[in-house]
Amino acid sequence: MKTNGIKKLMALATMLVAGLILSCEGAANEPAPVDLIASWEDPIHVLDFNDPECPGLGTINLRALPKVAAGNAALLDVQLEAYRVSYRRRDGGTLVPAAFTRTVSMLIPAGGSAVEVGSFLAFEPGALNQAPFAALFPINGGIDPETGDRSIDMDLIIDFYGETLSGEGVTARAQTAITFCAGCGGCV
Repeated sequence: MKTNGIKKLMALATMLVAGLILSCEGAANEPAPVDLIASWEDPIHVLDFNDPECPGLGTINLRALPKVAAGNAALLDVQLEAYRVSYRRRDGGTLVPAAFTRTVSMLIPAGGSAVEVGSFLAFEPGALNQAPFAALFPINGGIDPETGDRSIDMDLIIDFYGETLSGEGVTARAQTAITFCAGCGGCV
């Protein structure tokens, strides 16, 4: 008799734990009630390392767009917490600068105007003195050893991470293609 009671109790406990796991997984997979949208305004397409008049890489704007109307709209505001910069070659080469992550603190109001991210690091300090960029300088031959070209074509990718004030995680990506060179006629 005791054995049947223990078996029933174990079965009930197993079902309870399974139900909790499934409900937690469902909550974790629920999409956030806002879309975080990143847009890259006026990006440059050619970055000449020798051009002292080269403007910045452009402006990135973020917007938090509610998917549905909410009772307390302020809980849909997004607290931006970090961004990650990575790179992908477009020219057949494989060497890229190391990806990195930086913390940031910025509030993006839900449904409001786009918020300009402001200044951000697109490259770690010293990246121009390392592969693949270092090879482009005349002192190092001026040619990318992987492609044989005087320029390097790659995507600059910035992923933004944050969460709504109610605790749901959100992400957005800004990406642009840039040709990097040293002494190729200026930034465009």
